[in-house]
Amino acid sequence: MVELVPAPSSSSAKKFQVPLETAVQSEVIAHCLEDAADAEAPVIPLPIVDEDTLALVLEFMNILVTKAEEGKEEEERKKRFFDDLWKTSGMTTVYAVLNAGLYMNIQKLRSTGCQWIADHMTGMTTEQMRETFGFVDDFTPEEKQRVTEENAWAYS
Repeated sequence: MVELVPAPSSSSAKKFQVPLETAVQSEVIAHCLEDAADAEAPVIPLPIVDEDTLALVLEFMNILVTKAEEGKEEEERKKRFFDDLWKTSGMTTVYAVLNAGLYMNIQKLRSTGCQWIADHMTGMTTEQMRETFGFVDDFTPEEKQRVTEENAWAYS
C-alpha cells in the first residue's frame, strides 16, 4: 500500500491508502516509489491536488486496473467516468481532474479527458463552446469583425 497525501486544507488532513498497482498508474508516484524503494509504506505528498480531486483521480485510476465489466470495455468505462463527472460536478471539476492528471502524469487520464472534451466540442458553434466550457471571449467587436473578414472561408 502507498499513502497519498493531498494538498492541506482547512477542513481535514485525509490520507489515502492506495494499492501499489493503482498508484503506479501515475508516473510521478511510480518515480517516487523508485526513489523510496527501501520504505515499507511510503508516504507521497501531492501538494497541488486537493482531497476531492484526488478521490476522483483515484476513482479513474481504479478503472484502469480493474477487469472489464460484463460487456463494457475499458474505453467505454473511462468515457462514462467523464460523462458522469460532468453531469454531477460540472466543467470546473473536469478541469481540476485533468490538471491533477497532468501534475501526476497519468497519460490515460489526460488522453481520455482531452478526447472527451474534443468529442463534446464537435459540431458546436463558438458561442456554444464558450457557454459549455466557460471560455472567455476576449475579442473586441472590431477584432471579431476583422477575424471574420480575414477568414470568411471558415464562416461559410
